[in-house]
Amino acid sequence: MYDASDELLRLVETMFDDTGRQVLEKTTSYLYDDNGNQLRSLIGYLRPNNPGMRQVTGGDAYGESTPGDANTVVEKSLQTFDGFNRLVRAERVKAGEQSIVTYQYDGDDLRTQKGLGMRLIGSKTEQDLRKQLIESNKLLFEGQGNKSLLKALEKYYPEMKTAYILHWIPEQGEDIYKVLVNDSTIVEVELDRNDIAVEPLVSTISISQYRQGLSKHSQIKLEVALDLVQAQLKGCEVK
Repeated sequence: MYDASDELLRLVETMFDDTGRQVLEKTTSYLYDDNGNQLRSLIGYLRPNNPGMRQVTGGDAYGESTPGDANTVVEKSLQTFDGFNRLVRAERVKAGEQSIVTYQYDGDDLRTQKGLGMRLIGSKTEQDLRKQLIESNKLLFEGQGNKSLLKALEKYYPEMKTAYILHWIPEQGEDIYKVLVNDSTIVEVELDRNDIAVEPLVSTISISQYRQGLSKHSQIKLEVALDLVQAQLKGCEVK
């Protein structure tokens, strides 16, 4: 169905089995702003009445304040535009996963940055990663962790207030660490395993660069680490 401006408002699709009997109906609804930009799409499913199936009523809450994974049948997209009609945020939920993309522009309306992220939902994976990150943070700063790594971070990043190890690669003669320093920098540190006198190799990349190509598990780990860092920078106790 289209409106007077020829904008698609609703799309209905049907699925049939091998005998030609309808088994499912999928309806996608769309919402637009006054400039014709698509703001939202919502998808719903409907099964035909079947006397052989037991009827039940139930539901799964989903939203910003709802913990846990979204039901896999939840499917929606939300777009946000600024006053100059530029896309600044796109959110998509599908198959129980949520992805968020943010955009930034310069004065010439050219896109200068694209950021990928996801919303933390309190899943068991997030809780397990949170415990691991907090423990590694304590070992790095308070315990018997890698003192050479801490020394290198303090030397090259004297403004460091906190840090979380995101990835560790034990090579034959060196250890390679990727560390989130404060809330804006990813640092790669290569330490010689056999001779602590060897100067470490240190390089820096932005968080947006680090996000590119990450697995889902690594994306979640980064988001949890960022959440912990931001809490610490605000003076909150992490746990």
